[in-house]
Amino acid sequence: MQNVAAQDVSAFSQIVAVSPKMKHVVEQAQKLAMLSAPLLITGDTGTGKDLFAYACHQASPRAGKPYLALNCASIPEDAVESELFGHAPEGKKGFFEQANGGSVLLDEIGEMSPRMQAKLLRFLNDGTFRRVGEDHEVHVDVRVICATQKNLVELVQKGVFREDLYYRLNVLTLNLPPLRDCPQDIMPLTELFVARFADEQGVPRPKLAADLNTVLTRYAWPGNVRQLKNAIYRALTQTGRL
Repeated sequence: MQNVAAQDVSAFSQIVAVSPKMKHVVEQAQKLAMLSAPLLITGDTGTGKDLFAYACHQASPRAGKPYLALNCASIPEDAVESELFGHAPEGKKGFFEQANGGSVLLDEIGEMSPRMQAKLLRFLNDGTFRRVGEDHEVHVDVRVICATQKNLVELVQKGVFREDLYYRLNVLTLNLPPLRDCPQDIMPLTELFVARFADEQGVPRPKLAADLNTVLTRYAWPGNVRQLKNAIYRALTQTGRL
């Protein structure tokens, strides 16, 4: 148990969790990381879903095995099938085969086509798949982590997301709160990003304005942590101070 706890602390060390809400989410994530069932991570854009997915892999018994991520919204449907399941004529192994024993993140799962949803459901049910252009079934042991900023219930109601796949995924869930609901995290995040910027640029860390916390917490941050980071980097690049 001591090794597990140490692994958890290390895996989640890059996640700022000062606010009660984020502390609770990290505690949940540490528990969910130890399981093998599919994990669904939800939250608005910029809340750090990919960061949590990787931390869950690193905190799991699969930490020494591969971790691969695919954004379902960024590539065409035929490419998704080849990337996930492999392409026999080309001798190409897909993500599931490459990550055997490890984890695969399917980001923006709400963008996956109905045809690919059916193939994913089959894989989740029995752990087998067929490479494109091949009838032979391949069996692997992979934990699937899915992430989405969309409301999957609404997509099910609209008929664009399979109901059976939704219920297959909606067992272990982690919902990331927006930054506006975690004001205590804003200054620690700001200090982290300032330090990173200074280290990356090889410059001294600037002194922060006394009223910076008040200014930053007044804003709603619709783009969440990603928007905060971009704003800080932009300000430091243009003016050298905050």
